[in-house]
Amino acid sequence: MLCKDFYSGNLEKYYEYAVCSNCKSLSIFTFYESVETIYNESYYILKSPNKINKFKGFLYKLLFNISYYLGLNLLTSREYVLYRELRKMRVPKDASILDIGCGNGNFLNKLKFLGYSNLSGIDPFFRDSEKIDKSLNITNKLIDDLDGMYDLIVAHHVIEHVRSPISFMSNIARSLSERGRAIVCFPTYGGITKEFKEHSYLIQAPQHACLISTNAFLKICKDAGLHVCNAIRSSESDLNWAIISNFWKDGIYVKSFDNVIDSKYLPYCHDLVNRWESTGEGSNLFFILSKS
Repeated sequence: MLCKDFYSGNLEKYYEYAVCSNCKSLSIFTFYESVETIYNESYYILKSPNKINKFKGFLYKLLFNISYYLGLNLLTSREYVLYRELRKMRVPKDASILDIGCGNGNFLNKLKFLGYSNLSGIDPFFRDSEKIDKSLNITNKLIDDLDGMYDLIVAHHVIEHVRSPISFMSNIARSLSERGRAIVCFPTYGGITKEFKEHSYLIQAPQHACLISTNAFLKICKDAGLHVCNAIRSSESDLNWAIISNFWKDGIYVKSFDNVIDSKYLPYCHDLVNRWESTGEGSNLFFILSKS
């Protein structure tokens, strides 16, 4: 499968991907070499978003609590499942929490508003000038360089970017405290990519090196010495992703989700998402893990 770099808009370059006949994961043939051109200041997680003022922080915390206790998705983001499950886990406010691939610290900043205090983040492409909150403990390093132990490790949409998912998960296992937990969530080879193939928003060539299947991830976790406490497959964000994929399929380059609200593709993609939900082909996988 030859995939264009739709996400960055470099439509002249192609990257080759293939689905493994054994594990059913989608992977890139040749891992990119020049990371500076792949992860620059234009990449969404490295941008400097507007700071959240005290009132918005209070409102966010209020909405989060209402979302959890009433079971409502008031946050309307792809992180909703992450926050909901974090609340269910009843993680102590002083627990040592590490966010891998934290970018500018947006997720850590939200945890800070929720009352968590022992927060750390790592990102090999992080630049201090992009930090959303100067008080956050964010370092420019790889997971291989970790030397501490953590009660909770979060890797939200990270593993699809790495060269070796096996090494990545082994390092998470090594860095977990004895009773610690890890939250790992990522896009999988599901309904969107099967439907739109090389035009799938989730491929994002070449940043996404792999879309790991459920069975492949379970084997990786077992080999890394990790136990699956909970697993969730959802269609969260699939509608937006499907609409952008449809734009790309028709040769229309769009990147922002602002373009999808009134899209002519909305009814068709809505039907697709309903079908994926009924057949269990949602494109989001969410795992809570512990040491075996």
